[in-house]
Amino acid sequence: MAGHDPEKFDGMFLAMCQRSEKGIDELLDCLFSFLVRKTDYYTGGSPGQAERMLMEHFKKYEKIAVKQKEEAKKEREEQERKRQEKIAKRKAEEEAEMERLRKEEEEPKIKEITDEEAEKIQKELEKVITDKETKKIQKELVKVITDEEAEKIQKELEKKKETPAADPEPSEEKTDEKSKENGDKDKSDEEDEADKGKVSPNAGNGGDMPNYRWSQTLEEIECQCWFDIKFPIKSKDCVVEIGRKHLKVGLKGHPPIMDGETFNEIKVEESTWTIDNKKYITLNIEKVNRMEWWNRLIMTDPEINTKKVNPEPSKLSDLEGDTRGLVEKMMYDQRQREMGLPTSEDQKKQEILGKFMKQHPEMDFSKCKFN
Repeated sequence: MAGHDPEKFDGMFLAMCQRSEKGIDELLDCLFSFLVRKTDYYTGGSPGQAERMLMEHFKKYEKIAVKQKEEAKKEREEQERKRQEKIAKRKAEEEAEMERLRKEEEEPKIKEITDEEAEKIQKELEKVITDKETKKIQKELVKVITDEEAEKIQKELEKKKETPAADPEPSEEKTDEKSKENGDKDKSDEEDEADKGKVSPNAGNGGDMPNYRWSQTLEEIECQCWFDIKFPIKSKDCVVEIGRKHLKVGLKGHPPIMDGETFNEIKVEESTWTIDNKKYITLNIEKVNRMEWWNRLIMTDPEINTKKVNPEPSKLSDLEGDTRGLVEKMMYDQRQREMGLPTSEDQKKQEILGKFMKQHPEMDFSKCKFN
């Protein structure tokens, strides 16, 4: 049918489902009872026409439901396959990295080279790495000095200690750095001032209220509600209303524990509620805007500090290529530091030096220290 909107009556049907205490049987019974009482559906056409019409629509949507179920199953299987591939790939990379580090540890760290060989190394390094990297490696390459040179340096240091030096005047560079630090501190103070009065999010990035606790991801919210009662909760006792920007939860004969405007809009047709252990009402709410953190569930709730929200790591795959690569590099470097192993930058420098040493096996690096 042209212009037919299949979701036109979703709100009405959802309300009917919520009020049907016996489930789908009661809903269907009410529907066919309505057709008998208020229409000529059964008697207005030819014999068997009502049944044919019913089965035609039933078969149509049965095929759609089966197809959607199969597609969802295939999608889950594909996601699981990709997840297993990522796990296997990550494991292989970690094993290869550990093997490489083990081999590097077995290689000697100090090798001796002559002045001519050191000069030759310097020229080769300037060809393969940038000036910035050259300066870093120059600081890390420390040539072993003789006992006579060490004694001479020691005497010079002793002379400098005996001669008190005037206090140097602060340079413009240090003054600028200090001003910059003060500016950053002032900016941080302003940000802290703006966040005063806000509460920290709970472990689920949501808030804890006297009668309910809510948690969130970027896409959805889960809220568990409890009541000061001594009898098991049944669906007929519940008063739950989920609107596009309004929530109400309570029990008949009791004041609602939640009744107000929400922080942002809700996908009503994809949001549900259930009774858990006959003690709690759990709301599963789908957000319309799936790229924001809510700072409160109901507008009367205390505001949480969304800057302290801890995003779930399982969504790393949702990031764009460049951003994801940068985050993975930071996570890898953090793990390496915790294990006392070199970071990716340290490994890059070691790899450059390692390649050069392999290209020149005739050189003796035993008297060269590498930090």
